[in-house]
Amino acid sequence: MPDFLELYTRYYRQVYAWCMALCRDPHQAQDLTQEAFCRAMQAMGSFRGDCTVATWLRGIAKNCYREQQRRQESTAAQLPEMADPGRGPEQSLCDGDGAVEVYRILHRLSQPYQEVFYLRVCGELSFADIGRIFEMSPNWARVTFYRARQKIAERMSRDGSSEL
Repeated sequence: MPDFLELYTRYYRQVYAWCMALCRDPHQAQDLTQEAFCRAMQAMGSFRGDCTVATWLRGIAKNCYREQQRRQESTAAQLPEMADPGRGPEQSLCDGDGAVEVYRILHRLSQPYQEVFYLRVCGELSFADIGRIFEMSPNWARVTFYRARQKIAERMSRDGSSEL
């Protein structure tokens, strides 16, 4: 087996192309490629030679992709209220009275909560688009939006606003 630097140099493009075919997202493909090579480096001693090195690396990358998909599905299942948030801060923005209060609280939120919430509600961007803007995953955008929404709702209820 060649040393790791030679392995990385020789197979990076192949593994990246494989990851792009799996996820169709350049940022996610970069993350998967990096994770695959990190795992390959840790497991170099266990490579038996039953297949080509390229096949071995693609298998590692595919396992990384599957694990990432499972994590995203698990996180989405833990946050069911995001799919149907009910009456929340984003609906208060449409009301004349509640909008000022939400904007006041939103203005005081730290980044990235402030910007993610604004991009989602006012910019009407998808979580995938927001993730690309921040160079993060769509799942990161979902979780950040959810947390921003919770922070706004908590502050509104703490301040005695009945808009929620």
